[in-house]
Amino acid sequence: MRLKVALLTLTIGVAVFFAAPAWAQDEKPKICLYKVSGTVGINQLKKLRRALHLAFSQREEFQTITVNAYRRMARRLRISKRKRTNLAAFKKIAKILALDYGLTARIVRQGRGFNLVLRAIGTQKGNELFREVHSLPGPRLSSAKAKVIVDSFGQSLLAKEVDTQSDQAETEALGLSLDLGKDDAAVQTPDGQEETGISTAEDAAWASAAEDWGDDSAAAGDAGTVETSTSDLRLELSGRMAVENHTYFKELPGNKIPGRNSVDLALQAKAGADNIQATGTFLIRQDFSDQQRDRLEAEEVTIGYTQENFSFNVGKTTVSWGSASMMNPTDIINHRDMRDLIDTEKLGSWMLRLGWILGPVLAEVFYLPVPDAHLLPLANELDAEGIPTSRSRWFLDVFPRAAPGDPAIVYQIGTAELPNATLKNGQLAFRLATSFTGFDLSIGYGYMFDRLPTLHQEVTPPSAEQAYVNIDLSMDYQRLHMFTADLESVVGKFRFAAEALVVLTRDLDDADPEIDNPYASMVLGVDVRTGQFNDDHDLHFFLEFGYTRSLVGELISTPLSLLRHPFELAAFGRVRYEWGQDLNLDLNLISQLERIDIIINPEIEWILFDKLTAKLGFLYLYGSGDDSLLAHFKDNMRITALLELVF
Repeated sequence: MRLKVALLTLTIGVAVFFAAPAWAQDEKPKICLYKVSGTVGINQLKKLRRALHLAFSQREEFQTITVNAYRRMARRLRISKRKRTNLAAFKKIAKILALDYGLTARIVRQGRGFNLVLRAIGTQKGNELFREVHSLPGPRLSSAKAKVIVDSFGQSLLAKEVDTQSDQAETEALGLSLDLGKDDAAVQTPDGQEETGISTAEDAAWASAAEDWGDDSAAAGDAGTVETSTSDLRLELSGRMAVENHTYFKELPGNKIPGRNSVDLALQAKAGADNIQATGTFLIRQDFSDQQRDRLEAEEVTIGYTQENFSFNVGKTTVSWGSASMMNPTDIINHRDMRDLIDTEKLGSWMLRLGWILGPVLAEVFYLPVPDAHLLPLANELDAEGIPTSRSRWFLDVFPRAAPGDPAIVYQIGTAELPNATLKNGQLAFRLATSFTGFDLSIGYGYMFDRLPTLHQEVTPPSAEQAYVNIDLSMDYQRLHMFTADLESVVGKFRFAAEALVVLTRDLDDADPEIDNPYASMVLGVDVRTGQFNDDHDLHFFLEFGYTRSLVGELISTPLSLLRHPFELAAFGRVRYEWGQDLNLDLNLISQLERIDIIINPEIEWILFDKLTAKLGFLYLYGSGDDSLLAHFKDNMRITALLELVF
């Protein structure tokens, strides 16, 4: 019955998805502050963007779309970071998001102070409608000052229509001569070219780096860039070096891995000409405590082609589905390194990706020819008693042992081999995304292999030939039908996000106790930012609720099912306190609501010179009861430290 209800709900959702754009209308203009650049540091630009976005979102006359929504749409269209704010990309993204205006901000040095230039861009032609110039004593913008600036700009945006032939003529006609100094220098047009004033290579690098901030692409891509270009070919080089340490409070018996002491070096190169882009990221990792984490590989290798309404990409890359901040059940495309269950790492997959713009809808198709699976802390040896074990501190030691006086138990461990990379074993997924009345909505489907193996046990009881119990353990990877839905909206200071995943396994009628029953996983979240106080302080709150239930029968209980459904009903929370330009304090909390299972993870981050980041964190784990995941890992509390340099 629950399976029928879930399928009926999904069908109704698909119908609403296609019907809604036809009838859903809103009179409020939809705006997006999609570009913030200038001759100051990356973190100052982050603060400037947040202050301006919050001020715009507080005006009831507008629907405000976040820059993250803009960036997500750019990634879905496979538009490179360099191109996502130029004229062609802006018009394409604005069409999908149904924007009425695009807004840009640029802050430049002017004498001893700074000029802040705000511009409104038309979404049809990509032309500049008008601009305002405000003088500031410094690059910081308080919430009160941002409100004054945005009130003036917003009133003009709603009240005036201007001639766009001459910037000076526009300013005089509107009476917007708010400049207390000189005219702005190095103001950029929507296609990214300089209009007037002084321009330096350093300024261009800062602007490029600022547009990448907050993106969830490969880590090396978030670094600063060294760029060379000609009229036909562009080349960007960037890199990241990191040193990381995990120190556990308690040593465990059995030669367990004592911690983490690793060095990462990631180098990235991007090249593009006209509509063709290529990216390559090479990662070198040496872990002196856990050799399984060593990596020497191409982390990302892609080549893509983009035109007006079509994009094509092929190679090894990562894809992010989902709008929630802390739990993403709909993120089904890539596999992960889960050998540390708290600090997982998304890995690149080989895929072909196609995208089309069909009116207000973006359609995407993914084909993954090579099956891949999560990397897990699985048993790889037997202990002195013949019980499966592993050196990993995150191995689930739940295999039964013989009681005194009972026959011994002998285990045989089989290997979990992935299906071969054949046409028959290819994985296929597609997604449709649109935006209407302030909502970003997407639905998807994947015909995938389960990233987690299914555990099979064959028990042979004692007999005349053998005096012990023999248990053969084997694993395989099952096919799954996966349906996804995502929803995101911004209302004033609040951002709401929801995700839902329905998984249909082979065991539709609850007949096989070793195969997972069909299940659904959902998350509902909200986050809010207070805005700046004490001039340069900021608080950001996140709250999410996750819920997983079987659609037929009950969720099975095996060691691997605990990894598949670690939080059946849980609350996720995060508080971020930003103190000044370079200091962030985070408190992450996760708690089961049906049992005692708690994660507490405070962290502090300090950014030096916009290039060097130092992080220090503490991980506290507590769980109780046999059905608790964290009860098995209470001794894995630790201190973490990271030092990362981007260049």
